[in-house]
Amino acid sequence: MVSVLELTKRIGVTYTTTALPNFINTITPPNSINMDAIHQLFTLHPQFGIILCKQCQFAVVPSQIATHLRVHHPDQIQLQRDKIQRELQEADGVASEKHQVCYPNPGNPPIQGLPIFEDGFACKDCPYICRHRTGIQRHCKEQHSYINLQKRGRQKKEVQQDKMWEEGQHCQRFFEFAQWKRYFKVSKQPEQDRQHGGAEISDATMERLAEELEESMAKKRKEREIEGSGSRYLPNPWLDFVG
Repeated sequence: MVSVLELTKRIGVTYTTTALPNFINTITPPNSINMDAIHQLFTLHPQFGIILCKQCQFAVVPSQIATHLRVHHPDQIQLQRDKIQRELQEADGVASEKHQVCYPNPGNPPIQGLPIFEDGFACKDCPYICRHRTGIQRHCKEQHSYINLQKRGRQKKEVQQDKMWEEGQHCQRFFEFAQWKRYFKVSKQPEQDRQHGGAEISDATMERLAEELEESMAKKRKEREIEGSGSRYLPNPWLDFVG
């Protein structure tokens, strides 16, 4: 049995003799864990093998739970962080390696508690989906021998190449950790049921805005050229004013 004095020394608590009774009433035994704290912070999805942080809305790699708590939930003391990590790592159905994670079938309903992204590029030949045009092009080239015949800039409709992917697809992801990050396609939901994926602007949106801006600038340049060529033979009001 560990005495209160010994325990306070181990966890670095400073107390006075008068404060000792209150300390005894509030201290957590060394081998116990606050299960309420786990349930308030995390949801286990054994069918996928993930530990989902409710507040952050993404899954946490089991070996990084203590770090996640320290960075995103600093109110949890270090002693509790380490215990929570051990408890969750030992839970049934938790994937300890990336390849052990199970993903839902493409087109399944969205998973509650995860944001939905509406700018996905989904491959037509396999379940792969991402949120970057360059990413889907690289995938199709490496996995399906896709050759991009289009040149830079907006192409005329009659010469546009058939794509091997679909744009504007809804998708989700479990992890933010780069080595575990992977998107999966989900079915589209009514607007009121959607949980949008923040205010991120995708490459597809940026590309479309850039093309619209380029078109607008080209149109204005052409208008100025027409106005300039037609005004060379007209009287200049400034020259008339200065004589």
